[in-house]
Amino acid sequence: MSLSFQQKILRVVEYGTFTRVGGTKEVETDARIIAAPNADLAKLIEEGRFLPDLCDRISLEVIRVAPLRERPDDIDTLARHFPDRFAAEIPAFRGKRLSPHPLAALRACAFPGNVRELKNLIERTAYRDTTNEITPEDIGLLHRPQRQAGRGKVRKIGPARDGCR
Repeated sequence: MSLSFQQKILRVVEYGTFTRVGGTKEVETDARIIAAPNADLAKLIEEGRFLPDLCDRISLEVIRVAPLRERPDDIDTLARHFPDRFAAEIPAFRGKRLSPHPLAALRACAFPGNVRELKNLIERTAYRDTTNEITPEDIGLLHRPQRQAGRGKVRKIGPARDGCR
């Protein structure tokens, strides 16, 4: 986010007002901001790329959510949830489900892209797969690097492709 845009957001946070693009009248708001930065804000502040005042305002309540690689037990729940979510959006996906077999392989992935990477992996597979059962072969897990159990390290088991690294 550019510094000028950060200043606009800071104004909204501080004063609860903004002016619409092309507008001349100030609009009041009582909106709240929930931010999920994917960068080190302290480092960005140090580099002059993030406003310290804005960081202070959005840091009123900080909730740290561990990355997916630190909570592999959540992978099953999320991996089962995504096909249902896609089915709600696209009726042609109704009935599509994960077979039990890819779950163990998914738990072994490091997921550097976090939950979004898992979602995209399942979504791409749902679009490509022509059956109702998603298998490890459909996801391409047999060719993906895997995390070694208990160490959080990656062990290659085949040629690297997008997704788990």
